[in-house]
Amino acid sequence: MHQRRFLLFAGYDYYPCGGVDDMIGSFETEEGARVRAGKGCDPDSEYCISFDWYHILDTATGEVLRK
Repeated sequence: MHQRRFLLFAGYDYYPCGGVDDMIGSFETEEGARVRAGKGCDPDSEYCISFDWYHILDTATGEVLRK
C-alpha cells in the first residue's frame, strides 16, 4: 500500500475539531496539499468557506509546515 507523504490539517477558528479530526486529507506532494488548503472547501460540508488556518505535516521529516 502506497503511503502519501503530506497530511493536511485545516479548520475554522470558531469550530475546531481538534487533532486528527481536523485532518482534511493526504497528498503525494506539499504543493498538492497547499492547493487543497487554498480551495477552502471542507469535504464534509456543503459550503466552501476559506479555512482560517492549515498545517501540513511532512511524514518523512516530521516537519510541520504552516500557512
